[in-house]
Amino acid sequence: MGTTVRRRTGRRRDDDDDDGATPSTTTGIERAREGATAQRDRMSRRSVVVRMVRWFVVMWAIVLTWGEYVEHARAQKQCSWPEMAHSTRVMVIADPQLVDEYTYKALKKDSLSLTFVEAICDAYMRRALVAAKKRFAPDHYVFLGDLFGQGARRDGPDWDRNRARVDAVFDWTRDGVASTNANYHTIPGNHDIGYSEVVRNHPRILDRHEEWYGASNYVERIGGVDFVGINAMVLDGHGESANATWAFIDTLGGGKGKPSPPRVLLTHLPLPNPSQQCGPNRNSGVIPGRYRGRPKEVVYQDYLTKESANRMLTAIKPHLILSGHDHDQCEVTHK
Repeated sequence: MGTTVRRRTGRRRDDDDDDGATPSTTTGIERAREGATAQRDRMSRRSVVVRMVRWFVVMWAIVLTWGEYVEHARAQKQCSWPEMAHSTRVMVIADPQLVDEYTYKALKKDSLSLTFVEAICDAYMRRALVAAKKRFAPDHYVFLGDLFGQGARRDGPDWDRNRARVDAVFDWTRDGVASTNANYHTIPGNHDIGYSEVVRNHPRILDRHEEWYGASNYVERIGGVDFVGINAMVLDGHGESANATWAFIDTLGGGKGKPSPPRVLLTHLPLPNPSQQCGPNRNSGVIPGRYRGRPKEVVYQDYLTKESANRMLTAIKPHLILSGHDHDQCEVTHK
C-alpha cells in the first residue's frame, strides 16, 4: 500500500515577510512614538514655564529689595548732619498720609484688597522711619501735618482704627490717651481735621486730634530755638478755633526790645503764591483756593492768603519756615 507524503511549500510569514510586523503592530508602535514625542514636548514647555517663573521671582525680589531697602539707604546717604560740638538734631516729616479707601477709591472699605494695600503701605512707611532713625539718630521729630489719609471724615471705631495705625507706624507710644513721646511735635493738616469750614462746623474733630496728638498751637524750645506750631488750617476762616489761633499768634508779637531765641515757624499750609506759578520743575498745576458761604469759608486751599501770612509773619518774625501740604515742587521767591 503506497504512502502519500504531502509537503507544505508555503513560506512562514514570521520568518520570511520583509516588513516583519502586522498592520496592528505597526499602528501601536507609531502611537507609542507619538506619545513619547508629545510627552517630551510637554516637559519642554513645562521647563520653559518653570524657568520664566523663576526669572520673574528673581526679578521681583530684586525690584522689591531695591525699592524697600536700597533706595532708602541710597537717598539717606545724600544727607548728613553738620559737624557741631554741641547740637540738637531735629527730623522733619511732612504729609505721611497713611492710605485708606479714600486714597484708592476702587478698593472697597473692609475688603481684603484694601487691608493688603494698607498693610504694605504701612510697612513701607515704618521701614523708612526706622531706617532714618537708625542712620540719623534725631533727638526730636517734627510732623508737619496730614498723619491720616482722611481723619477728618471718620468717627468712632473707624477713626480709632486709623489712629492706631498712625501710632503703630510712627511708634507713637502712649499712657492711655496721653502721648509719652516728649520728643514728638506735630501740627494738624487738612487730612487730619479738614479746612476751616469743617473745623467751624465740626469742632469735635479738632478737639479729638488735640486730645491724642497735642495742642495745635504751641511754642516748644528745642536746642535753644523756639519751634512755633500754628494751626494754619483755620487762619483764613472764621469761628472759635480761628479766633483762638489768632489770639495765640498775637501774643507772640509782644515783648519788643527784649532778646528772644530764634524762631522756626511750623505751618501745614505754605506761604502765599499770588502768581500761581511754581517754576520749571513742577509736575502738576497749582489748584486755586475754593470758598463758599457767607462769611466765606475755605473749602480747599494750597496756600495761605497774603493777608493772613503777613499778619502771622509780622507777629512771629521767624528765622525759618517749615511747611507741608503741597506734594509737588514749587519755587517761589518771597519779598
